[in-house]
Amino acid sequence: MFAYTGGITRKLGCPLIAAGGTANHVHLLVVFGKTITLADLLMHTKKDTSKWMKSHGTRSFQWQEGYGAFSIGASARAATMAYIRNQKKHHTRMSFEEELVTLCRKYGVEFDPEHYLG
Repeated sequence: MFAYTGGITRKLGCPLIAAGGTANHVHLLVVFGKTITLADLLMHTKKDTSKWMKSHGTRSFQWQEGYGAFSIGASARAATMAYIRNQKKHHTRMSFEEELVTLCRKYGVEFDPEHYLG
């Protein structure tokens, strides 16, 4: 699916640099293009990958409604790529939900876990 995702993001003007995740979430590192909004990038990526997953035997597949997005500087690229590659190992120590709350707090993003994680 990640190779297919790279084709989608590339067509949208946002080349995929790294992708990884676990059964309940995905991390994508893209070079964000100048001709598309973040919402449109994620809408098209989620819609097209959902169709791909269903056509490859995962009929019940669906993405969650929302998404989280963070920007990084060039100096953080290598560390972010390593972080994405090591998702399975990382999530043996911290759940996706704990990770999301931690990232939001670290970067001062207002976040109500009860609203988003229910």
